[in-house]
Amino acid sequence: MERSKLDDVLESIFEDQGPQGLVESLSFLFGAFAVTKNGIVLGANQVFCDLLDYKLDELLDKSAITMVAEDQQDFLRNIFNSNSHQSYELALKSKNGELKHTRVSPKSFTVRGEVYRLAEFVDFTETFHAQRELQESEQRFKAIFKHAAIGFVRASIKGEWQELNQKICDLLGYSEAELRQLSFAQVTHPDDHTLDAELINELRAGSRKTYSIEKR
Repeated sequence: MERSKLDDVLESIFEDQGPQGLVESLSFLFGAFAVTKNGIVLGANQVFCDLLDYKLDELLDKSAITMVAEDQQDFLRNIFNSNSHQSYELALKSKNGELKHTRVSPKSFTVRGEVYRLAEFVDFTETFHAQRELQESEQRFKAIFKHAAIGFVRASIKGEWQELNQKICDLLGYSEAELRQLSFAQVTHPDDHTLDAELINELRAGSRKTYSIEKR
């Protein structure tokens, strides 16, 4: 692989200042460490230490494999073995066992014939948990929606079906596939169209947020 200017810079800093000097000199990085080809920690910046609640001397000579969630350790071994430069997500274990979800941007470089790896870690743990809670909430809603004893429909403002449960199908006597071929207006009695349309137009205009009616 052809060397880049970045390879030259990393090698020069590594030789002049060592692996710890390397990560400390790259102040624009978030959490960062330098490791051997097989993942033995040689240097780490303060942000990385704070992320996992370790002191620097506790991290030095530690295997990076032992600092990730058990179900991702083989994945990280493959990353090291393949010398991949692709970004990836990794769950790191803090000193107290708490998982920190990070996005990792790796870079390998060679010094005197030895391969080393530099990696930047961006913590997105709060976002990860928020997304997980949202997914769980959506799953609970879908379960309630699907198995409710009353008819539930989620439709667009244009009256197009988006989701419907079995109870509404039973109520109207259609299969789900048949009902999806029809619009909301097509299963509404003609005499109720005008009132329905007026209320929907008010929703579109923003003059009301909800409405409740009896209809055929």
